[in-house]
Amino acid sequence: MTVEIQGNLSANTIVLSEKFRRYSTGSILFTGEGARVEIDGPVTSGDVSLTVGSHASITIGPDCVIGRLSLSAFGAGARIDVGREVGFAGAVSLSTHEGSQISIGARCLIAGDTVFSTSDYHTVFDVTTGERINQAADIRLGEHVWVGARAMVLKGASIGHDSVVGAGSIVTAGFGPNSLIVGNPARLLRSGVGWRH
Repeated sequence: MTVEIQGNLSANTIVLSEKFRRYSTGSILFTGEGARVEIDGPVTSGDVSLTVGSHASITIGPDCVIGRLSLSAFGAGARIDVGREVGFAGAVSLSTHEGSQISIGARCLIAGDTVFSTSDYHTVFDVTTGERINQAADIRLGEHVWVGARAMVLKGASIGHDSVVGAGSIVTAGFGPNSLIVGNPARLLRSGVGWRH
């Protein structure tokens, strides 16, 4: 098992735990310079694909479980920060653009076929003024959040600790802690909930 590392390694920083290097498969691609990737260990890992642009960073904390994970960070200041003991079950995609950030707190559980994206990747503008109306925006998950299968967590979403996001939901707004969030667009179904593994 190997992780293939590509790009200008002398112009970027990479810190990988020995266990991650030994037991993971996939690739890490640096497309510019001044970027940083840090994957703490031990990490139980399957297939990973990381793409990091200039002056962006990706950090994965210790004791995470990774099934199939795709991460990309582009734009100066773009960051993906994953806390300790986060589980990614199945195929999960996290993408930052235009210097925005994704932050996932400790002990979250992210089910398969989920997508996190801080940007629309194309400009939408007001035809009268020319003003852009779809700026990139950060995504934040508190600690111990469970995101159900096939959910989408999009720009500007914020989910408080100990919350649950129903399968197939599309989250674009902010929700407080202990929330049960469902639907398209996602809405608060119930507050004062908790969950356990």
